[in-house]
Amino acid sequence: MSYQESQERITSAEAASRTGALDKARVFYREAAELQRAFVNSQPPERIRTRSVYGLSTATLFFKAGDLDEAEQLAKGLLAEPWIEPGSASKLHLLLKLIADERVAGAPGVVRQRLKMLGVFELHPPRRPMFHDARP
Repeated sequence: MSYQESQERITSAEAASRTGALDKARVFYREAAELQRAFVNSQPPERIRTRSVYGLSTATLFFKAGDLDEAEQLAKGLLAEPWIEPGSASKLHLLLKLIADERVAGAPGVVRQRLKMLGVFELHPPRRPMFHDARP
């Protein structure tokens, strides 16, 4: 994997998400995930930090691609490895919770995930009322 190739796919996915091309974004996220998985698999056993960080990134990219099964399988596989770093393990547990939440939510969860990708659920300051109270 070229780090540059993976980053280009992620950048393209984010751009596609911002324009509402969610299917295209999911394809780019999946391609980035596959590139990163190949990179993790090519690392020697002593590269623990690299394998942990990129393994987490790979699982997260599969989640962003909407492939909950692949993200879950990879996260559980990484957590079963004796070499996984505690920080990555903690984040993988959080990812598994997100996956479970999405599955419980069903179809609305997919809609919610897409809206999150578009930034709809970001925190915004409260809007000022459209009409003011004209009472004296």
